[in-house]
Amino acid sequence: MVVWITGASDGIGAALVKEFAKADYSVVLSARRESQLRQVAVDARLNDDKCMILPLDLEYTEDIQKNVEKIVGRFGRIDVLLLNAGISQKGMAENTLESVERSIMEVNYFANTRIVKAVLPHMKAAGGGKIVVVSSIIGKFGGPFLSTYSASKHALVGYFESLRYEVNADKISVLIVTPGFIRTGIAKKAVTEDGSAFNEDSKAQEKGTEPEKVAAKIRKALEGGRKHLYVGGPETFTPMFKFVFPGLFYKIWKKLHKL
Repeated sequence: MVVWITGASDGIGAALVKEFAKADYSVVLSARRESQLRQVAVDARLNDDKCMILPLDLEYTEDIQKNVEKIVGRFGRIDVLLLNAGISQKGMAENTLESVERSIMEVNYFANTRIVKAVLPHMKAAGGGKIVVVSSIIGKFGGPFLSTYSASKHALVGYFESLRYEVNADKISVLIVTPGFIRTGIAKKAVTEDGSAFNEDSKAQEKGTEPEKVAAKIRKALEGGRKHLYVGGPETFTPMFKFVFPGLFYKIWKKLHKL
């Protein structure tokens, strides 16, 4: 089995590489930083014949088709496409530059749809496959200072929920993963209103679920045929709480953020 993991250089992505390597998958690792990808492969104890390093900057995806052909040329197929890469945000919607908004949407949404379109013909030709996309709890409701990030994750959910119906007859499954607070440091790497690095960690994420636990649950959900997976702590119940008690939800949410 061959799995292609984007955002594989750290956080959930690096944990996923180790998880699928343990299960004897051949793993394609993609992210911007090749040196970190190689270190993750070493840490996962991947043999050269089970590993392919494929550097990829999701803000510039003109060569997606060529990269897909490289994977198929090497392994003959892509059984699992695991779309994990993304960037976060910290800034007021009113002050966020449009160029920053477009960059976030390019990485978090459009890059993923382009990859899917390039991979689908190969999965169909092979008689099936599995697609996993990592969204966010903020893809279920909005959050202050996260407007474009939240929009991009909402867009992912809508797109892949719809895609699931379209590819069902081709024996291609779609799993949408909704993480809560995970100990990844993604908040520290968030972009601010002008595109500079936020460079400050989130206390909630510092106390969040370990990426290794998340990776294990994702593989189990994938192999179990799940359509949706909420993973994290008590925060994963927030969407249901909002649905049942919307008025109370907004009061608590405002109070938590001192708005």
